[in-house]
Amino acid sequence: MIYDHVSNLNRYKGLHPGIDHAIELMLHHQVEVKVVGKYLSGHDEDYYLVQGYQTKSAETCDFETHQRMIDLQWMVEGTELMGYAPVSDLIETIPYDVEKDIAFYNGRGMYVKLEPGYFCIFFNNEAHQPCIALKESRDVSKVVFKIKA
Repeated sequence: MIYDHVSNLNRYKGLHPGIDHAIELMLHHQVEVKVVGKYLSGHDEDYYLVQGYQTKSAETCDFETHQRMIDLQWMVEGTELMGYAPVSDLIETIPYDVEKDIAFYNGRGMYVKLEPGYFCIFFNNEAHQPCIALKESRDVSKVVFKIKA
């Protein structure tokens, strides 16, 4: 897992070609963030999701992993807590779905505050728990790049 501010994006170039492409889109303001939906990123099979939702209590948010995709989650508006935990510390609740590229888990982890200008990168098979409210539910707008691992 990587957690940092967008002002440091250049530090992460060279990790993966798809991450490099997402970084370039972010740095050059080439990401449409106004309309919720799915957008092609222009690299390989990668795409990004513009999401708008209300944060929820941690008890209603599960950890998740992906096998085929890397997530780069970038907060545009609002704030949420983002959980991270080693998969070995969690209990699988919904087995991996090949079609949806996702498995779900319960457990406890570490948490970072994802606020405007901050991002997290979760490599494939790294458990993360998005959408958690800090104190009360708030509206957020987030861009999630889905990058083929």
